[in-house]
Amino acid sequence: MLPPQDLAMSRTTFATGLLLPTLLAALPACEDSEPPCTQMVCGTTCVDLMIDPANCGMCGRGCVSGETCVAGACQGMAACTGPEIECGGGCVDPQTSPAHCGDCATACSTGTSCVAGDCAEPLAVLQTSLMDGTVGRDAFVLDDVTFALRALNTTTFATGRVLDHAVLPDGRVILLAAETADVFELFLVGPRGGAWTRLSAPLATDVDVEPGFAVSADGAHVLYRATDLDVGVTELFVVAVASPGVAHKVNGALVTGGNVSRVFALSADGRRAAYVADQDTDGLDEAYTVDLTAATPGPSVKLNPVTTDAVWDLRLSGDGSRVVYRATDGATGRLQLNLVDVASPGTATPIAYADGAEGQVEQYQLSPTGDAVVFTGGNQFLATSLWRAPLAPLAEATRLVDGTGQLSVRADFALSADGARVYLRQVDGGYDRLFRVAVAAPLALTPLTPLATDAADEVTDFVVSPDERSVAYRAGADGAEGGISQPETAGPLPPRAFAPALYHLALGATLGDPTQLSPAIDVADEGIGAGYRFAGDGVRVLYRADHDQPTFADAYLASVATAGAPRKVSPPLDQTSDATDVSLITAY
Repeated sequence: MLPPQDLAMSRTTFATGLLLPTLLAALPACEDSEPPCTQMVCGTTCVDLMIDPANCGMCGRGCVSGETCVAGACQGMAACTGPEIECGGGCVDPQTSPAHCGDCATACSTGTSCVAGDCAEPLAVLQTSLMDGTVGRDAFVLDDVTFALRALNTTTFATGRVLDHAVLPDGRVILLAAETADVFELFLVGPRGGAWTRLSAPLATDVDVEPGFAVSADGAHVLYRATDLDVGVTELFVVAVASPGVAHKVNGALVTGGNVSRVFALSADGRRAAYVADQDTDGLDEAYTVDLTAATPGPSVKLNPVTTDAVWDLRLSGDGSRVVYRATDGATGRLQLNLVDVASPGTATPIAYADGAEGQVEQYQLSPTGDAVVFTGGNQFLATSLWRAPLAPLAEATRLVDGTGQLSVRADFALSADGARVYLRQVDGGYDRLFRVAVAAPLALTPLTPLATDAADEVTDFVVSPDERSVAYRAGADGAEGGISQPETAGPLPPRAFAPALYHLALGATLGDPTQLSPAIDVADEGIGAGYRFAGDGVRVLYRADHDQPTFADAYLASVATAGAPRKVSPPLDQTSDATDVSLITAY
């Protein structure tokens, strides 16, 4: 046993390493610990005296704040020279270190690089197709910072043929693609490319998965339709992402001639599906729901009452407890909203509003919590108002925005993430203008964009950033009127519609002037295409335009910092034999 005076030796003595081997040899071994301890037992814990800051060189000797234990001696912070900084006792370059990118606390995702202090994470998926949108081509992942592009399907499928895609919360990408020239199936691939996993069930030779599929909020389940081309029957299937290739049919037995329509929805937790089909009567679309909690989906249950009037579409609340659907009112022949409690199928209650007797519902959305529905509706021959009806319990809708006279509200409104505000376009002074209204203060509109003086300045459509700090909008008379959003309704690729310019507006306590993000308008160009998106940072905007080559839609990234000078991020487009466009952009 060492005498007490030797145990009290200074850190300087330990740092020389002259006495530490002698000390370690004299201390008891750790053969009796479980698992065997090859270092030192301090109390009941096996520690490494060479690196443990609480037991540095000997049990109980702790380093002070700011020191690390190196070779059994406490040392101060590493002396780093720029551009390196001290992180965890070592020197790193935050401009290039994936583990400490920009600062000690920021680590980049596996497989990504650190460039100039920023992680080159996936920024968006860009999909190409023929200019008319009828045939898909390729899908690319666009990296941030480096703006490198990776074709997800080129190495697997030499001819391309990607028709649709979705990005999961973990960054993986679902692609609807053709492994052969004849059969389209769902595949799963990582954002860095690599091996593909077939997600959909094995299909017969003449069966295709259809474009448009629903993904649960947690990314664990996918609803998709598949069509047997030989008999012309389309049915609905669910697959768990964790069990690729094991899919189950969701819909019930179809009457001869029956099909599942393009309208279907999945609850946020993936435990319930709802869909529209002429399942029981050929040619009569009705609403159905299915419990997906068991390994095999439960029986389909008809939601609407017995009727001869077709169901047009539906929305399913995030918790799967209620469905709102539009159907033709047999008495008036106009479109009416109806509410069904999933626990009481077959009993639907019309959602009443003041203009309901002579008007019809044009577009509607459920609030994020599913306890209210917001919709546009009114006299079908005059103007349209914006309404909100509570659903729990159901009450008559109140008017949020008055659309009487010549102040018609457009159908492409957007709800804030908490459902407390609504963004909308309304005719003002003869041209469309962007407004905001608070649910708590109905009829009190806040104008967001300047009053248009001619058609070239009116708002064509818009998108609000996820953090609600900004809005981007297209302006100009050439665009399609309204980018109607139907996130729960499967459909084709976005329309090939263009407007002259793209603008950004900050939504602070006070509103400033809009900033034009796109270059100066060239009369030879079609301008900005539909389907533009905020990047994940909520500051930059990804959009489609023909800035470089008239009539060909490339992809661009714009920001307020470089307003008027966007970066082209488009993959090479075939402008001769196939005439391809960037047809779809999905931001991470």
